[in-house]
Amino acid sequence: MLMNMPGQVSYIIKTLENAGFEAYIVGGCVRDFLLGKSPKDWDITTSALPLETKKLFPHSYNTGIQHGTITVVIDKVNYEVTTYRIDGKYVDFRHPSEVTFTSKIEEDLSRRDFTMNAVAYNEKFGFQDPFDGLGDIKNHVIRAVGDADKRFKEDALRMLRCVRFSAQLDFEIEKKTYDSVLRNSALIKNVSVERIRDELSKLLISPKPEKIIELKKTFLLKEIFPFLEDKIYYGCKITEILRYFQKNGISSVSLLYSALFWDMSEKETFLAMRNLRFDNKTVKETTVIVSYSKNKTESNHYEVRKTLSEIGADVYRMLIDMRKAMFCENFPEFNKVVSAQNMFEEILLKGDCFNIKGLEIDGNVLKKIGVTDGKKIGAILSFCLEEVLKNPLLNTKKRLIEIAREYK
Repeated sequence: MLMNMPGQVSYIIKTLENAGFEAYIVGGCVRDFLLGKSPKDWDITTSALPLETKKLFPHSYNTGIQHGTITVVIDKVNYEVTTYRIDGKYVDFRHPSEVTFTSKIEEDLSRRDFTMNAVAYNEKFGFQDPFDGLGDIKNHVIRAVGDADKRFKEDALRMLRCVRFSAQLDFEIEKKTYDSVLRNSALIKNVSVERIRDELSKLLISPKPEKIIELKKTFLLKEIFPFLEDKIYYGCKITEILRYFQKNGISSVSLLYSALFWDMSEKETFLAMRNLRFDNKTVKETTVIVSYSKNKTESNHYEVRKTLSEIGADVYRMLIDMRKAMFCENFPEFNKVVSAQNMFEEILLKGDCFNIKGLEIDGNVLKKIGVTDGKKIGAILSFCLEEVLKNPLLNTKKRLIEIAREYK
């Protein structure tokens, strides 16, 4: 079987081979190609030492030279080239204390996580597959390379990646590998919050997000989010919402985590998102969506404009998606959500004002008519906005000045 690879990748491999070295593409790109997917990244492994690689490619820079990785830049695209290596002792259940370079591709492949990621390929020699990764890819099986306990104790994140790959690829986890996750699940506490968050996000957006239940069955959820243990089960609301998002191509991180925390309070959601170290915008959006999804759906234009004044158009649009996912098309409430969505689109199309910035007057206008106190200016503008939310036709400078004069 021949693998089609980008010309730049083929050039890197041939350049290394012409200089007397071995070179292969390896890992996820090989796996994805065999599954009929378009590889996102092309990782290259070679017998050349890092400095030898750098000499062959002038446009390159150190990425992780201590671990053998050089980034080669061709046509403004980055390609990672890593020397065959053997990892030393893992001291923190995540990173090797040292690495040793080797000239044997088999030794490099033996340190990798799963057999499906331990297959290398080049055009001259074909596949290097010492652990039958090709067979496991064909049979849709996730199997640890060698001793699963050793693999997970080397890098505890691999357990979460195991479940994530199962959801992403719809593969089954081989029994010995699965049992090893059960035995070693507590080790996940040694992994940084950011890495756990990233893997969890990939699981939530995967084609099989309902496989989040495997986090519970393998006891990983108990270590990551113990407060979700009672809320995740077969047919639970979380998986129902995630499946709706997956079916409709919705990939917003704020919405994915709104699904995960849909039944939590505003404070609980805020703290959970903060603990996952999300940026302020994502924390706020998720917290607002979870909070407002518990409110009654708006039934008229004023209520829609009122909610828009509180959360803004971008978050309201996500709130609509969340409500649709919560109620689905089988519930009468779904029609109310669609009606609110239609009113929302109409409001945007007409350009109705729904925030203070959209008013035809501002603080400077109020100062010109004699209102100088800052608090009073704010109160008048808020009062004017409320009137405009009820009747958008009032949003003219002349009419708002009249309302302001009546207020003061």
